[in-house]
Amino acid sequence: KRFPISIDISGKKVLVVGGGNVAYRKVLTLLRYGARVSVVSPVICKALANVRKAILHRRRYRKADIRGACLIVGATDSRQINQRVYRNALAAGIPVNVVDCPEFCSFIFSAIVSRGDLTIAISTNGASPALAGQIRKRIENVIGPEYEAHVRLLRKMRPLVLRSVSDASARSTLLKRLAEPRMRRVIAREGFTGALRMAHRLLAVSLRN
Repeated sequence: KRFPISIDISGKKVLVVGGGNVAYRKVLTLLRYGARVSVVSPVICKALANVRKAILHRRRYRKADIRGACLIVGATDSRQINQRVYRNALAAGIPVNVVDCPEFCSFIFSAIVSRGDLTIAISTNGASPALAGQIRKRIENVIGPEYEAHVRLLRKMRPLVLRSVSDASARSTLLKRLAEPRMRRVIAREGFTGALRMAHRLLAVSLRN
């Protein structure tokens, strides 16, 4: 089993070896999380060529390409190149994922549901990306956009609660109340500002008690 973990790749180099449609989709995902994506491939598909934020190197992969990368993705149609990428990354201690080759992966891309700061990752440990994708769609139907505003509210309120409420039990109770579904109902009915007013009222009540 693989241990699920979230890492910060913002502003960091991620190497993608390959220039086809699969590489294109991986590049888009990595860019959404702020990575500096470097692509190496002698042939680059039109869609990927139009991604302005990616750094494109139209040539064959070299071992030196891995230098400075925090993650490496192999997305070529050559098993020999993919295996070389995997071995180079492993020797350098850099996490590597070769698409559709679990045996050449030290990490796996999860299917992701994203609602602002809320991230839900689904993985079958490489057994079936198709099933992970189906589960992602089911979760997307349940976890709507109101969750994004709710997490934003909690991010704003939590430091205030931690500073203001000295009693540990009262603090825990208030944080749990702020995370309850009714706050999302207030968001849906009154918007973020209305929910923020309610959160401050709950804080005031907690301080009085």
